[in-house]
Amino acid sequence: MMQMFPGLKTKHLQKTGVPVMTFKYTEEQLNKLDKELLVQLFLGMQGQLEELTEQTQALNDRMQLMMEQLVLSKKARFGRFSEKCQMLR
Repeated sequence: MMQMFPGLKTKHLQKTGVPVMTFKYTEEQLNKLDKELLVQLFLGMQGQLEELTEQTQALNDRMQLMMEQLVLSKKARFGRFSEKCQMLR
């Protein structure tokens, strides 16, 4: 597999597959890089940000759904209707 950034160490998160930079450039190192590499780094980070934003939104949507399901299940279990059902039996 060809690396997008030669010499840059990356690892992959097991669950998401999003590459994570394990190397941090100093300001001095960034100043020495050529423009093409800086553009590649920026575009790669922009892609990662977009993917992580989508994943975050999907997780937030899923959490909201689970919270709504929890509220409904609590109402069904502990609400007034459950007491009335038990009294009718």
